[in-house]
Amino acid sequence: LYLASILGSWLVLCTFTDAGMALTWLNLLHAAATFPLLHWFRTQKFDKQNIYDDGGEPLTYWEQIDNGKRWTNTRKGLLITPVVLYLAASNSVDFSRQPLLLNLLAMLGLLIPKLKDQ
Repeated sequence: LYLASILGSWLVLCTFTDAGMALTWLNLLHAAATFPLLHWFRTQKFDKQNIYDDGGEPLTYWEQIDNGKRWTNTRKGLLITPVVLYLAASNSVDFSRQPLLLNLLAMLGLLIPKLKDQ
């Protein structure tokens, strides 16, 4: 579903611009959407035993994925996706039209918070 939504978003963006710049827009929009959702908003941990337990501190969604286990397939997929989007966006269009710095900042903005707790 995640990859299908990325592909669908790219196809929609292709209707407004060429395919190469659509990848740049997709990279930037992906970073703008997933950074707050994964690393900024904090929620209480929801588990079946302690649904109403207020003892723990709120965690981000990234901290809650797979109960905090490191290097699971889910985490690896969410870690690789910004890199793939960056590489696709950076190499898909002529460099004179490409905002490489924005693409790089979008990728680093998603990778650094993911790696800091590893």
